[in-house]
Amino acid sequence: MVQVFGINHVALDVNDLEKAIAFYTDILDVKIMKRMKNGAMLDLNGRFDFLALFEDPSINPDSPKDGHWGVVVDNLETVRKRAEKWNLTFYSGFECDFRDPFGYRLQVIRKADISKPPTPYGPEQTESARST
Repeated sequence: MVQVFGINHVALDVNDLEKAIAFYTDILDVKIMKRMKNGAMLDLNGRFDFLALFEDPSINPDSPKDGHWGVVVDNLETVRKRAEKWNLTFYSGFECDFRDPFGYRLQVIRKADISKPPTPYGPEQTESARST
């Protein structure tokens, strides 16, 4: 038997490391836990979860990336207000889903909502509906 304890990290390639650090430290109020020449690790919760950012100048921020990642926060409204300052487009039908300045979709989830069972994508949703 194997027990999964959580997700240790999410790694994103970004075209501008300094902008990515500024963006995520601003909207999520996280701290830098490690800095490398072409990367950084941002502490998400003081335990073992972190966001790894790696600079790759070939990344096109205007090209949406496949998939998304989600984060649970205690104050969704504050995150949304901070994200709105970055002039991001939010997805309708979600409280706080948006594409970051690097093309990645971020789903911000209210802490109170994590006690609910996850809702799988229904058969009426197509692949293109999930990726927008």
